[in-house]
Amino acid sequence: MAIRPLGEVALQSFKDLKKYQLGKNKPVKTGREWLDDVFGGVLPGDIVTIAGASGGGKSFEVQRIKNFVMDLENNEGAKDFIWLDYAWEMRFMSNILRDLNKNLGKTKKEILTVEFTEEEKALVKSYSDNLSDGRYFINEETITPKQFEKECSEFLEMQKDKKAVFISIDHIALGKDETGEKKNTVDSIVEIINRLKKVYPNSYWIVLSQMNRNILGRIKDKDIMAMPNRSDIFQSDSMFFISDYLYICHNPYRLGIKQFSRVNEEAYDYLKDHFCEEKNGKVSFDTLGKMFYIVLKSRESDVIFKDIFIEDLGVKNKDKYRDKPEEVVMSYDIPMFGKKPELPVVEILPPPPLGTLADAFGPPVTESDDDDDSAPF
Repeated sequence: MAIRPLGEVALQSFKDLKKYQLGKNKPVKTGREWLDDVFGGVLPGDIVTIAGASGGGKSFEVQRIKNFVMDLENNEGAKDFIWLDYAWEMRFMSNILRDLNKNLGKTKKEILTVEFTEEEKALVKSYSDNLSDGRYFINEETITPKQFEKECSEFLEMQKDKKAVFISIDHIALGKDETGEKKNTVDSIVEIINRLKKVYPNSYWIVLSQMNRNILGRIKDKDIMAMPNRSDIFQSDSMFFISDYLYICHNPYRLGIKQFSRVNEEAYDYLKDHFCEEKNGKVSFDTLGKMFYIVLKSRESDVIFKDIFIEDLGVKNKDKYRDKPEEVVMSYDIPMFGKKPELPVVEILPPPPLGTLADAFGPPVTESDDDDDSAPF
């Protein structure tokens, strides 16, 4: 029976609290300030949702979190951590290329086409050995919600003695549809996650979700309405309710916005290095070569918390390329996302006056028996 005396539940909660106070249990550090700030890391059962546009950096973001979480230098208990990737969108080869791009300081093209030096081979072998140490699992096959629940339950049961089991889903809308309604698929997976996090208290969840097209209707410089919000997330209601943390990876520059949003200067003083012009106490943010992380939900944070974070992606010679976005060159240690060129503005001229049939087709053709060998037909 699911109904239990409250005192029984409270007693277990206080026992868990004591373990944290004594250092026997510790929050898991993710390396992301907006996730680590409240408790020093994420806690068992936490659900982190990362949203963003297609090609906006979601998969790279979860890859970075995974690399940080599973590193023994960051989390001393990481040797007893497990990570299961439901990689329904990205090929694993893409993740390997991204990691080697950062670790070796070479372009992805060089990694793919030029044989490694002996020194590079040693680094790649170390990276490969780390991936093969028994802590990592992956499923690249799209499955239905029922299959997902069965598979996850069996996997978590096998790993119930581990300190932490992370399950990431990239991305949730790609779950196999059984009903003809994508919303039902998303909602079903959300409900399954909510059940499993209680059955298996050592589980941690990271869910990736797409943004819908609403944001495309609000592309404008120096406008607070250009800021992503809850309604911009695909099937946002269920995802928003279940999440302990929900944030958006956003690159306004790719949308053609050079001065992003309009906010109170004093409230965002911690981002002053990214301010553009100030007017009446309001400022916008420079976007060239920067990734924005917009935190829409942090369940246990104070009422007022930092909700915008900005990361400089390392564009070289910014002043040179500021007015030429199509020529921007990123540094090697960041995700290389394809940039959509800004289209030139074309002046629309009034239509010319209508002509006669003779103007359009010339004089009437006189039939002839002579063949024209130079004509194609």
